[in-house]
Amino acid sequence: MSSLYEDFLTSVGDWRNSMVYKCIKSTTRNGRRGIRRWLTRTQLNAHFTDPKIVDAIIVRKETDDYLAKTEIRDHPDCPGLTQYLVLVDEEHTDEDMDEITAKKDKKEKRGKDKNGKKPKKDPKNKRSKKNKGKNNKNNNKNDETEQQQAEKERIKKVISNLSRLIRETNNKMADIADLSTNVQAALKKDLDDCIARLTASRAELQSAVDSSEELFFRSSIWVAMELKAGVLHTSYRSFP
Repeated sequence: MSSLYEDFLTSVGDWRNSMVYKCIKSTTRNGRRGIRRWLTRTQLNAHFTDPKIVDAIIVRKETDDYLAKTEIRDHPDCPGLTQYLVLVDEEHTDEDMDEITAKKDKKEKRGKDKNGKKPKKDPKNKRSKKNKGKNNKNNNKNDETEQQQAEKERIKKVISNLSRLIRETNNKMADIADLSTNVQAALKKDLDDCIARLTASRAELQSAVDSSEELFFRSSIWVAMELKAGVLHTSYRSFP
């Protein structure tokens, strides 16, 4: 409905100038439909006037499990009196339908020629589009290469910082010589653990640089940053 309203406003109320208009066609259909009713044996005999037909209908319903459950019941007002669901009549039906068909205005047909065929595309346009696509791909590749190179440079700086941290952490070993034996053992354990983790992280980063694994770069950077934070925390805690 919103599209119709917008089209109505665009055409200033004149549907002949609109891009889409609706053609409503009303149709009427006549038909017949069968009616099924619940009847007793006496009513069946009165309707069909042939006991053999009635017996055949009842036997079929009683010998079929599904029909026995769905088409046989006790009379609602007289328990013990059986009723059978049987097709006994038909009725006439009238159906009214409103069929809506959408048609396109001539404005949308300008892209076609007199024979109703779409004009052929210019081969030059195809070539230009292909060339544009190739250029875009090349530009994307160049951008990816520059990003990877910048990522590598950033990783190398992190590796350099890790090496510096490892040296500084080793130098801290000499500063704890004057402390008590228990304190020295605890601090030495922490420092050794930090050095081991920093060394492992540096090795992973170097391997990532060599193999150009971008996703691995980023995960390794975060590990290195966390290790760096841990080393600094240990250093400041131990040596005020």
